Amino acid sequence: MARKTFQEYFAVMDSETLGSVDDSVILSAGFTVSKYTDGHLSFDDLVKNGLYRKFNIKEQLSKGRKTQKRVIGWWYDQDAKARSVLVPQPDDTSLYDFPAELEAYFKTLGLNMKDVDFYDRKSFDLSKLQYLYEEDLGRDIPWSPTNDFEVGTAFRFMGYDRYAGIQVKDIPGATYHHALHDAAVDHIRLLKVFNAKD
Repeated sequence: MARKTFQEYFAVMDSETLGSVDDSVILSAGFTVSKYTDGHLSFDDLVKNGLYRKFNIKEQLSKGRKTQKRVIGWWYDQDAKARSVLVPQPDDTSLYDFPAELEAYFKTLGLNMKDVDFYDRKSFDLSKLQYLYEEDLGRDIPWSPTNDFEVGTAFRFMGYDRYAGIQVKDIPGATYHHALHDAAVDHIRLLKVFNAKD
């Protein structure tokens, strides 16, 4: 398959939140990065080399970030492992420090974020990150908005279902609704789709 309009590298983002609007409280965020041609990478490889942060909820509430009752209720229907993201921990970090950490992560990889394709689900995660940059911090986003794509749509146009035939339960060690794990699972799905033999 010709990929003339694709970048060499792509990143997958996932986040867990307490609401669906762009200024919702963000519980955690995860990023994975690879080349499109890195079809050999495993879930463990992606997690090991990914970026994960769990954020301070109280700080965000004090700054006016939103929660939605239905989303909070949804969390309490999830299993205990996934719900652990709701429990404050001493090493929770500031959401407002995350952009600098994210940019440092890409710099460590030797990548300019504008030269990387970004994927998420339903433009849910990247829109919240964009709000953080533009509204909270008054900064331009460091990635190119013409290089961000929706995972499920990519699968559909490639002839797959929205999970590319791979369920989270199919991957040992993966926890559903863990931001880094969900990013890594979607990353594995994308690698499968883009490296499939025609």
